[in-house]
Amino acid sequence: MRERLKPIKYQKLDGEAWVRVEAISDYRMATIWDVDVNRWASSTLNRMKQQGRTIFLVDR
Repeated sequence: MRERLKPIKYQKLDGEAWVRVEAISDYRMATIWDVDVNRWASSTLNRMKQQGRTIFLVDR
């Protein structure tokens, strides 16, 4: 199986939230097996938002 190079993009229909997953040169692209980590991250961020907590995003 070839490694995926194209980023994965997802945006909610209301445009309020979005996710972009891309490969970093030192690591491979996320796979379906990484879904548990993605679910944890999205549920944690959603819970923080519902609690009114500030979420800081870092863009490299």
